[in-house]
Amino acid sequence: MKFKTLMLAAAAVLSLGACSQIDDNQIGLKRVYGQLQDQPVAGLQWYNPWSTDIITFDNQQTPIESDLTTPTHDQQRAHVTAKATVQLSKTNAAAMYRNVGPDWAEKIVPQVLRSVQVGEIGKQTALTLIQNQAEIETNIRTRLSAHLRSRGIILTDFQITGVKFSDEYMAAVEQKATAVQRAEGARNQTAQIREQGEQTKIRAIAEAEAMRVRAQALETNPNLIEYERLNVQRAAIDAWKSGGAQVPTTVMGGTGSGVPFVNVPLNGGK
Repeated sequence: MKFKTLMLAAAAVLSLGACSQIDDNQIGLKRVYGQLQDQPVAGLQWYNPWSTDIITFDNQQTPIESDLTTPTHDQQRAHVTAKATVQLSKTNAAAMYRNVGPDWAEKIVPQVLRSVQVGEIGKQTALTLIQNQAEIETNIRTRLSAHLRSRGIILTDFQITGVKFSDEYMAAVEQKATAVQRAEGARNQTAQIREQGEQTKIRAIAEAEAMRVRAQALETNPNLIEYERLNVQRAAIDAWKSGGAQVPTTVMGGTGSGVPFVNVPLNGGK
């Protein structure tokens, strides 16, 4: 009898109660007598199914891709692809579900993303958009984050994945870049020639100074000429010996008379 009573009591409890599990990557909202409660719930929730129900929906980070064509400040058509990753703020979950629904990401984020991109790209020239893409990406991320945060949405990441222009414009940019490189190369070559000319001038001045000093030394010391002549002869003899030939002692002239080849002592004067 007691066992039967317990079974009936358990059946009554189960008929009046229900439970729901809200995981970490989900948002749970409680609706009591048709009124959605502002405070989200988490974990295991027991509730009376006659008066209350639990609404759950995923709150994982959601990627939203963008593909748009918009004019730059100089009226070039820019084709820009981008990706934003968003997540719903739990404190704003009830208002978002009540006013927009569980598909809030698809309804809100693409419009805001497009508006922010068009505004930022419209301030840039085409060349600036190409050259300063990282800086422009940062500007868009900052503005996009502020706009979404005001709507209870958290921006976790934003990237510009591609920037393209017409083939004609890209060809013109490439030609301009080539012209700039050539001009820079010409400037470098001019600087190199100027430097070489300066070095030649310095060497000429040094050689002229050396000649002046030498001339002055010869003028004040005539014996220096004989000394240098002997040095030249010694160098000639050393070069001859290095070839394995005997050094001649005379050079025959046209009349058959011998002229001494050297007038310096050999082997240390011995």
